[in-house]
Amino acid sequence: MTLRHLKMFVAVCETGSVTRAAEQLYIAQPTISHAIAELEKYYNVSLFDRINQRLILTDTGRELLVTAKEILSGFEHFEQLASAEGQSPRVRIGASLTLGQTVIPSYLRMLEDSYPDVEAEVTVRSSNAIETAMESGNLDFAIIEGEISSPYLRAELFEKDRLVAVASAEYAVPDTLSVEALSRYPLLLRDHGSASRTLLERALAAKSLRVRPKMESTNDQALIAAVYASLGVSILPDSFVRGHILRGKFKEIRITDLDSGRNQYLVMHKNKKLSATQKKAYELLKTVR
Repeated sequence: MTLRHLKMFVAVCETGSVTRAAEQLYIAQPTISHAIAELEKYYNVSLFDRINQRLILTDTGRELLVTAKEILSGFEHFEQLASAEGQSPRVRIGASLTLGQTVIPSYLRMLEDSYPDVEAEVTVRSSNAIETAMESGNLDFAIIEGEISSPYLRAELFEKDRLVAVASAEYAVPDTLSVEALSRYPLLLRDHGSASRTLLERALAAKSLRVRPKMESTNDQALIAAVYASLGVSILPDSFVRGHILRGKFKEIRITDLDSGRNQYLVMHKNKKLSATQKKAYELLKTVR
């Protein structure tokens, strides 16, 4: 049985006849009669007494009418909520730490200028944390760096990036190191779960070594300050440290056996269907560089 059957049943009850119900619903009269007969046969009940060519609700019919109206009312409420959500101006956006600082500010400005009615909610966390939030349905889409580990997400290439090992210009460290040699120096790293930390952890794990940072932080500026203080070696996005290198404040350390190139991705859940508003926000993010 379907909602269509219930709608026809309620219409017959409210109009008092099959003919008037058919007129109200713009449906052929035999279709209404057939639907009522199907209901009675399917549930093995008598909904109407047929007396002098009139339809009189049975006691069972009266009880079922109340429930049928509740079901139809609930479905109408569901449709209203679903329709409102589909047009909701709210967009929940995630970003990993680097992109939260380099891309998101200019993106939000563009979003406000292009779609002033959109209500953007931005979450900036480590790449792993953003993936978890995406899996849980707490974000509509996100932009993150590094490889995507979750099988429930689909990724679209956004941009290419690279990580750079740096130290203060005065810090005593060679310009070229292996990963193993790097691990012997005090390391100033992002927290566990960040793309740069994961890159180094995997490289060291391949040599049966572990990362033991002297300092870890979610804040790149804190790590940059620690590099300035000559506390050790850090691995940070090139975009964050290139200016310091060009000014002679930092020196870049080439890691011979570490592939520091990485991709940035636009990510969303494989089962996610973007609303019209969310789709506009997603497409706009593609244009930010």
